Amino acid sequence: YKDFKKNVPIVDYEGIKKYINEIKEGRENVLWPGLPKYFATTSGTTSGEKHIPITKESLPNLLQGATDESKTQFSVLHPKDEVLSFYSTDGRGEIILPDLIESYSHGDHPMVISKVYFSGLQQNRDYSLFLEAPDGTIVTERFYRTLSMNQSNLRFAIASCMDDENHDPDIWIDMVEKDPDIIFFVGDSVYADRLRGSEERRSADPDQLWLRFCQARQTLEIFQSKKLIPIIAVWDDHDFGRNDTGKTYPYVEESQKNFLSFFQQLE
Repeated sequence: YKDFKKNVPIVDYEGIKKYINEIKEGRENVLWPGLPKYFATTSGTTSGEKHIPITKESLPNLLQGATDESKTQFSVLHPKDEVLSFYSTDGRGEIILPDLIESYSHGDHPMVISKVYFSGLQQNRDYSLFLEAPDGTIVTERFYRTLSMNQSNLRFAIASCMDDENHDPDIWIDMVEKDPDIIFFVGDSVYADRLRGSEERRSADPDQLWLRFCQARQTLEIFQSKKLIPIIAVWDDHDFGRNDTGKTYPYVEESQKNFLSFFQQLE
């Protein structure tokens, strides 16, 4: 322990600023493996702006759910002990506060879902969603739009069978670049009936359901995308809780509650 303290002393931001600058210039494997997804910026109220590298592992995992011309809703997975504020801005800089924020958790699991609802939005306008820490640090900024329910040339994407142990982020990146108006998850968005690293399938109890949904959300690239696209989901057997199961599955109500906690599509 003494050797560790000697070789890895506590430093302030200025003590690692040169390394931050190296990372910003594109140098990999500085402070941690690879490159961060992007940098968060502090408010700079005490000692100037600070640029905080945000890695995939530290990102809140977020989806835009049911959306129409003036309303939208978001589902945000983040650590239970992380206090976040949510707000949007439009292209003119106007701040829009949410109408409602709901929180969903499961037992002593360290992750929580925050559901955030906005209304009074305008069509054909670009919006930013901000997640802010208590010290003013912007944890993440995501970009979104509303969805016209009457457009005749709707572009949509369909996704299914999303095994997080066989994840290819390029598939999701390519999908977002093709700019669909909406994405439909048509089943097996989570393989909840199998623990990571195991080939054994079993009836997922409520603890396993929550765990596997969290793991999938923390893995799939679509939930880290800076550009948000509304996602509407239905379940199939694997995200329900067991392969090829039906009414004999013992956790039907618990599974439905779990699914609706993660996917944001209430009226």
